[in-house]
Amino acid sequence: MAAARVLPSIHVQPDYETWVRDLDLELACLDMDRCAWQVNWAYNFRRDYNLGVSPHEAAIQASDYWWQRIFDESWI
Repeated sequence: MAAARVLPSIHVQPDYETWVRDLDLELACLDMDRCAWQVNWAYNFRRDYNLGVSPHEAAIQASDYWWQRIFDESWI
């Protein structure tokens, strides 16, 4: 019996505008608005996009980042 060849999965990154629209939907599920939060604590979404991070994962990371900023400022 021949061993099965394992092929890497292919991931095609959408264009940035599509990725951001998907990101906004993910943030909406967290009851967060990207534009409102970016005013105070800019998160580098372009970096996440360039690294191939999914919109879901980028939303989670941004949420963590923003809440950490709030926590940090509450101690000032």
